Amino acid sequence: MASSDFWRDIADKFRNIPEGSTLTVEWNNPRHLESGEWSVAGSTTAILSFEALARRVAREISDPSTPDLYKAWLEQLCWSQFSRTWIRRDNSWRM
Repeated sequence: MASSDFWRDIADKFRNIPEGSTLTVEWNNPRHLESGEWSVAGSTTAILSFEALARRVAREISDPSTPDLYKAWLEQLCWSQFSRTWIRRDNSWRM
């Protein structure tokens, strides 16, 4: 398990994603099935930065054999939060 310093550093990096105010990530599951789709919108810079950080975090919380670390992290967020939308506004991320 990563140290608290790691998690503070990651949180700071997420808050400071270049052009992060353009980024939205949504879980779309209109039929309430077990599998849905992720929708990511924003500038290319924001999306690439977000994906890189997400994969880095997923390596800390996922099984090493997980085939798609990015999706694993997004799914962890989806199933552990009250909402299905994660939005960055005013330097804060909201579920």
